[in-house]
Amino acid sequence: MSRFRGAVGLGLRGVGYRRERTLLAIAGVALAVLSITLLAGVGVGVLETGEESFDSADRDLWIDGGPIALSPADVGGVRPTLTDAHQTADEIAAHDDVSAAVPMGFQTVFVGTDEDDFDRLLAVGVSGGGSALSLQEGEGFSDSDTHYANGTYGGPMSHEVIVDPETAARYDLEVGDQLHVGGTTSNARANEFTVVGISSSLDEFTGGETVVLYLSELQTLTGTSGTDEATFITVTVEDDADVAAVQAELQETYPELDVRTNREQLEEILGDQLLVIAAGITLAVLAVTGGAVLLVTLLTLSIHHQRQEFAALRAIGVSRSTIATIAATQGFSYALLGGIVGVLATPVCAAALDALASELTGFDDLVRVDTTILLVGFGLATTIGVVAGLYAAWRVTRVPALHVLTR
Repeated sequence: MSRFRGAVGLGLRGVGYRRERTLLAIAGVALAVLSITLLAGVGVGVLETGEESFDSADRDLWIDGGPIALSPADVGGVRPTLTDAHQTADEIAAHDDVSAAVPMGFQTVFVGTDEDDFDRLLAVGVSGGGSALSLQEGEGFSDSDTHYANGTYGGPMSHEVIVDPETAARYDLEVGDQLHVGGTTSNARANEFTVVGISSSLDEFTGGETVVLYLSELQTLTGTSGTDEATFITVTVEDDADVAAVQAELQETYPELDVRTNREQLEEILGDQLLVIAAGITLAVLAVTGGAVLLVTLLTLSIHHQRQEFAALRAIGVSRSTIATIAATQGFSYALLGGIVGVLATPVCAAALDALASELTGFDDLVRVDTTILLVGFGLATTIGVVAGLYAAWRVTRVPALHVLTR
């Protein structure tokens, strides 16, 4: 044990003696740890934020007609694949185990308070008066969807709109103010809506500035009323009903549509981002590999520069195991210090990354780092240290003492 403690002490002195090399090794391991902890934090954050968003929506099933097609040439820029939305929703709502079925549409519209200056924002079309929206200000829509008029789209438009807080701040809007909304700029000039509420209920889904209209009025503004297009139909089942059973029955009744649970809908959304996810995983693997290679390379150089010292120790009778312990101690120390730095830097980097993600996407808490993730990152650093230390020990045992000293 005395010999082991002495070997470890010599290894630690070597770490402190070569400061530039030590700092470079620590930085390499710390970057490898950060790549894993931050990528894992993004993964956990996206999943938890998505699940919380779906849970807060208080819906059990999501029905659509397939992937949404972007169509810049069309008014609205989005071509939903679900048609006859109102009629289909009414049929689903008549199911014994369904308490509500609400069609919703997403389109882009031109919005502004100045008839000569419009911005393009996301518009959400809802039916049923938008009762599911939680309002911070205002009373919300005053009437039912009179414009739909049993499918004629001939009833009077309410010309009422609900905006999110960001849109309200952008245009300095209060309840009762007027806002131009339309599928085209000329259409927006001709349609002035009254702000009847301010709500952030849809922020967790849209992640940006949003205006909310009656679905039929949004369809009329964007030219999709002829086929009654919507993005999806949300379904709420009765409290005592089996969600899986209702899903299976609706899927059998409407084979041309996709019926998904909250979890399946979230997985479908994430599945569309497979390229981004694969790129992130690839970068993490490269960072870990790069950190390990950097550490091994530095240890190899360190052993090369200490070859005379190691040869001298061998010449005076120090055992190979003791010399290997010295080299292994150096490798493990580099990794241990790099792991500590990486773990300590993770919360700070995660907060900065989350702020950037919030600025770019509009979603908060997309990066969540817990104790398990930090332990995984530290375990990674320890593993790199063990591998590098074993490699260093193996290299030391191959130092030809007599050859080095005679040179």
